Amino acid sequence: MAIGVLVVDDSSFFRQQICKLINSFGDFEVVGTAINGADAIKKAESLKPGVITMDYEMPGMDGITAIREIMAKSPTPILMLSSLSYDGAKITLDALDAGAADYLLKDFESFAKATTKTQNEFYKRIRALTQKSGGAVRASLASLGAPVKTAPGNATVRPLPLRDQALKEKKQVEKTTPNIRRPKNLASLNQFDVMVIGCSTGGPAALTRILASVSASFPLPIVIGLHMPEYFTETFAKRLDSISKLQVKEAQTGDVLKRGRVLLAPGGKQLVFDKRNRGSVRVLDNDGGLEYAPCVDVLFASAAKDLGKKTLSVVLTGMGSDGKDGAKLLKKQGATIWVQDEQSSVVYGMPGSIVKNGLADSELSLDVLVDIFRTGT
Repeated sequence: MAIGVLVVDDSSFFRQQICKLINSFGDFEVVGTAINGADAIKKAESLKPGVITMDYEMPGMDGITAIREIMAKSPTPILMLSSLSYDGAKITLDALDAGAADYLLKDFESFAKATTKTQNEFYKRIRALTQKSGGAVRASLASLGAPVKTAPGNATVRPLPLRDQALKEKKQVEKTTPNIRRPKNLASLNQFDVMVIGCSTGGPAALTRILASVSASFPLPIVIGLHMPEYFTETFAKRLDSISKLQVKEAQTGDVLKRGRVLLAPGGKQLVFDKRNRGSVRVLDNDGGLEYAPCVDVLFASAAKDLGKKTLSVVLTGMGSDGKDGAKLLKKQGATIWVQDEQSSVVYGMPGSIVKNGLADSELSLDVLVDIFRTGT
């Protein structure tokens, strides 16, 4: 049975092109369209689609406001369609804060021509967001800061936007609760020299939760490879920096690894550890034309070669299997690999590929990971 998709866009051209693409996939079908946010909220409730594609700038109610309302009333995987620009980056991050699960860059030419690349990427995105059951999707979205609660009398309690929720968590002095149970014999952070994180779909929300809760005394420098295009990573790094006790910045060649610093790989580039200037990083052009830039495999492979067993690698939620080959190299060097568990992942592709290949030392829920960062142990 085909999975229903609600297409939200005020442009008749984009609505037509998006609908045409979706209906060509075979296992998806458009069950409705909406021309603004208010219309989208009504149809999300009545049609109960498996996934929603959401535009931002529309008459009346914009897409981000609509996302918040939909996630409060009827949580549904939402793919934000955004333009590639500084404003597009901010809007996309706002959409992820509001509860969107993923985003895809939208431009006139790629959708007008409906190239094979556009078709394949679009299909992969919506397919990844519909792999779980509705209950599992709801649980994973809730774990990323989009809880939906019912008050007495069935009144809806609207969740805080993710960034506001993260700021609230930052100000609270949390205590470990009985349901946050670490696996026995989990490696201690003080065994390592650096933590290297790889993620994709759902990663921005997971990183926001983690870095909002992190202890100022967290003992390791952190290096992150996140699938995100140029312009987006600088904006995202600044956003994380504003809510974290650690310094978060988009990485530049020569940046030194040190405790209290988080380096985010620049979009459209590759990040590696600099063996000529040990303890620092280098930013490289994506000359090899790799599918992902930044590529987690490249980052992990560099860590395996230059840092070896003193590396703690963490693979969070994400589509695909980027990081698997780099993880194999890390394991050969005796490094330790943690992955986010399936239940709390928006998309289990990246962590799942590590588990399936027997490379994971521990599989941890997002709550446990947050607790580890909070306590610094």
